[in-house]
Amino acid sequence: YREGSFFSIPSGNWSVVEACSGVRYLIASVTLGTLYAYLTYHSISRRLIFIAFSIVVPIVANGVRAYLIVMTGHLSDMQLAVGVDHLIYGWIFFGLVMLLLFWIGSFWREDHLDGIVSVENSSPADLESSSVPIKSTLGMAGLVVAIAMIWPVYLNYLNNKSDVRPVPEISVADLSGKWSTASASLTDWIPGYIGSPRQFIGHFYHENKHVGLYITYYRNQDQDNKLVSSSNVLVSDRDSRWRNVDGSKRNISLGDAPFTVHQNQLHASKERLLIWRWFWLIGYETADPYVAKMIQALNRVWRNGDDGAEIIIAAGYEHDPEEAAAVLREFMADMKPVIAGKLQAVNSVQTD
Repeated sequence: YREGSFFSIPSGNWSVVEACSGVRYLIASVTLGTLYAYLTYHSISRRLIFIAFSIVVPIVANGVRAYLIVMTGHLSDMQLAVGVDHLIYGWIFFGLVMLLLFWIGSFWREDHLDGIVSVENSSPADLESSSVPIKSTLGMAGLVVAIAMIWPVYLNYLNNKSDVRPVPEISVADLSGKWSTASASLTDWIPGYIGSPRQFIGHFYHENKHVGLYITYYRNQDQDNKLVSSSNVLVSDRDSRWRNVDGSKRNISLGDAPFTVHQNQLHASKERLLIWRWFWLIGYETADPYVAKMIQALNRVWRNGDDGAEIIIAAGYEHDPEEAAAVLREFMADMKPVIAGKLQAVNSVQTD
């Protein structure tokens, strides 16, 4: 039985998390495959074909790896491939896949032609002058080291100049009076974040419409305390109550201005939630985590600070998610300017 990224088999329950996507497999395989193609082949066509294989093979292999891990757990009565050995099996499997890829690629190798081509196409004068002066080699090596050292030095400079102001309390209210603050929570669901961000959780209602608002604000970000991270999740892997069953981008219209949010559907045994979420990055808003990462990097380089927040609004529904979408669209049209203004004010507050 499968629901979203969670599935159950007779021996136990499993979930497919971001770490299982195979992106790390793909990055490593393409890097190694490109290097292997450059060292092993002369023709551009063979190099491109091998690089294409280094992209396709890890994607297929990752699916096989996931299947084998589940079956290993199932056939061992959930004794194997459910802990640290889960990762070890993945590393071993990746090594075997890359070894197989290189072995197959060796049948069409062209690196053995290097000596023949260089001798046949070179005159005695070329062979005599082919040696590179030591000064040029050392100069080029020094230039490479100097360029490589620029970035760690600049990163250290940015970290020393980083904004160490604490984040003040965040509160959001509809000054127009349309959306009233609810004393009771819409649901017991709360998203999970790493580090120590400042958070605001509020529940609003208007007539028979109820909306939950979740704002998570980060400042002074580092590896264990950052806004855009695979460790920040809507539903914990070990959560036995909620399931993230669907996620996609959605374009909505707010007046004349189109806006994109990331939409998720969360299911519990008797509850349904529709989630809309997006990032705020010192005045810029986007639902794309890659764009958010790029904007954060540019803000750091330009010394604009590293402040950023994720805004989540949630509404419940019974059968059709469009029931909740209509409520969220109305809430967003009324409250999005208020939320953005509050975040901008938090960013500019000087707190001792």
